[in-house]
Amino acid sequence: MRLAVLAADSSAATATLADLLTVQLAQTPGVETVERAEIERVQEEQKLTAEGLVEASTRVQLGRILRAAGLVFVQREAGGDRILIRLVETRGGFVAGFSTWPAKPQSQAVAIAAALGGMLPKLGLDLSRQTAVSLLRFSTALLPSDAPHPLEARFEALMTTHLMEHLCKESGIVVTERRKLGDVAREKQLSAGTGELTVGVLLVDGELVTSEHLRTPDGDEMVTLTVRIRDMASGSQTPIVQSGARKDLGRLMANAAEAAADAVLKHRQARRKGELPQGEAESLLFLARQKRIVWAGEAAYALDPTNRVVQNAYLKSLLGEASFTQRYRAVPRDV
Repeated sequence: MRLAVLAADSSAATATLADLLTVQLAQTPGVETVERAEIERVQEEQKLTAEGLVEASTRVQLGRILRAAGLVFVQREAGGDRILIRLVETRGGFVAGFSTWPAKPQSQAVAIAAALGGMLPKLGLDLSRQTAVSLLRFSTALLPSDAPHPLEARFEALMTTHLMEHLCKESGIVVTERRKLGDVAREKQLSAGTGELTVGVLLVDGELVTSEHLRTPDGDEMVTLTVRIRDMASGSQTPIVQSGARKDLGRLMANAAEAAADAVLKHRQARRKGELPQGEAESLLFLARQKRIVWAGEAAYALDPTNRVVQNAYLKSLLGEASFTQRYRAVPRDV
């Protein structure tokens, strides 16, 4: 199995850890690593920066050029004191493994390489048997405060980290990171010829809000953290709501992420017992036709904008003229 280790920020410590991990992984039986010089050459030729590798399509493109089954991203946590490790699969662009480590690069390299070794089997998963989860935006709507919590500025990044830690360790679950549904359309255009990108059948997003009229019994400012899990096949939405003192934001985030991960596992179990269509575009068309859900038609169009069946269903859902009694038929791929 061929792996490439990349520094996902510009710090010297991150680059050092990436080099140490490359050496350690090369000693793992059955693993071949890409030399740093080759990675830098390809990045320069393709004009790819570490920041530009956020998009799944770009990761797939780089993995194809390097002939790597997986990309290991090493990154210092922004505003924090941890190292984030992502193992990204290069066929579909999903995150196959995720872990956090204290920021002690040289002493952690051996342990991190050993942990990555345990994640490698997930690179060879049969994606048709996995439940894909897309992490979207986590926004804030907070009133000014005399004592804002230091974690508020990093709310989105920390919620994503918490969810990744829970979900990536579960069998049968693969995770993708996207900021909005429109990213799907752009990724499909950019990744033409590189294979199918993994698109979540469960969408997860949320927000953190405050209200000037809400206080805890002790008089502290109250915040409400909501995480939404939307099933693209059934149209169901599961809200996870945590409320508490603004000063306890760290605990609220940890609790919400754990509850959301449990809800995702329950969704997976329920889906495996159901008979709804499993493909992303097919599932969305089912919702647009049968459930009169306009956003599903929009998402199906984002996934496959050149498909005439998708185009017609999208327009009809907007006009409220969809044939809701029409029996579901799979979307033809070549129209």
